[in-house]
Amino acid sequence: TLGIKEKEALVQIAKDHLAMGISTTTIGVGNDFNEEMLVDIAKAGGGNFYYIDNPENAADIFFEEFGDIGALYAQAIDVELQMAPGVRLKQVLSETTHQVLEEFDEFLGDAKTISRQKINLQLGDLRADDLRNLVLRLQIDDRVHKTDTPFCVVNVSYYNLLKQNVLENVEKSFSFERGKNRGKQDPDVLVEILIANATVGIKEITDFVKRGLIEDAKTMLIGLIQDIRNNLHFAPNALGSLLNRLLVLESKMVTKSDDLHKHFFMNSQVLLKGPEKIDLKDVIVHNEIFEYHTTGDIDLYKCPEIKQLMEQKITEGFRYMIFDFTHTSHIDSSAIGMVIQIVGWLRRRGGELVVTNIHDSVKRIFEITRLYNHIRVAENLSSAKEILQRIVYANEGDEIV
Repeated sequence: TLGIKEKEALVQIAKDHLAMGISTTTIGVGNDFNEEMLVDIAKAGGGNFYYIDNPENAADIFFEEFGDIGALYAQAIDVELQMAPGVRLKQVLSETTHQVLEEFDEFLGDAKTISRQKINLQLGDLRADDLRNLVLRLQIDDRVHKTDTPFCVVNVSYYNLLKQNVLENVEKSFSFERGKNRGKQDPDVLVEILIANATVGIKEITDFVKRGLIEDAKTMLIGLIQDIRNNLHFAPNALGSLLNRLLVLESKMVTKSDDLHKHFFMNSQVLLKGPEKIDLKDVIVHNEIFEYHTTGDIDLYKCPEIKQLMEQKITEGFRYMIFDFTHTSHIDSSAIGMVIQIVGWLRRRGGELVVTNIHDSVKRIFEITRLYNHIRVAENLSSAKEILQRIVYANEGDEIV
């Protein structure tokens, strides 16, 4: 309530700091705050927006944000789509900033036959293990059959933080079989459409709630829930986490929560970040436990080596891991971020990490930062194995149900 209060000025401050490498995350507590302004500040500052009922829940946010600090991989991602003549953008289902330009190869008096669209989309930053999907609706006419060129050429540019912020480019062309046969619905595309529709739907429901149109909001929410349930078998993990989130919102609507609008608004922002769990179609996961025994101090220079090993084990199907810190007496802040990040990787795959045999400064750091509340800790290796075996057994029961 003091100092600068204007939204435009606050957004500009966040934007200026992002240019200096400082991101801004905003947290709304209780009911008395302007969520639209906090979201705009967070977007301009390259951070996230959170809503919590009371300050005690802030610890969960710091845990998630701290893990994100060391997970940044690519910044300022820019996607350019060069469409063939006869292919036009109808709608961007994904919530992302975009521009559409018309290009002319040459002027022959009939612009329709020679124009092509160039679509530019800005995706912001990407963290390691994040999934960022783009869902577009296109209109394609017969002109695409008159040329052998790809119907779309995609160029992605970004700054690679793992290579001292070097600007990198990736280009890929997309073609499709020509013919009059109608293609079948791609399950992966269907899932992405469902997630995108849910994101847009939650935003509309939020507006209904804000205007007091509760019955309209309830009808729309029930429709979203039914759509997800009908297609749950296509992606049990991704759609399952989304369904659970929608069911929680339904329960809050039934109980007529006073902060209903805030909860819906927060969830619309969470859905923009993608599903909480991923579907492991290319990896055969198993329930074996991988034990990693650390050696010596763990700092900024050692973290990439450990993360690379963990990523390799994840691709081998491991989702249950133990970190044994018997031979480590010191870790720095980057190591904390690394451990939090690995916890996130495993939990998105339905797995878990347990750390054990922590002592000296490692134990003090866990106590000071309250990591005990977020990361499972065991006294010794055998206890760690027992914890994971119980989790495996419980998860197997859930899968059977």
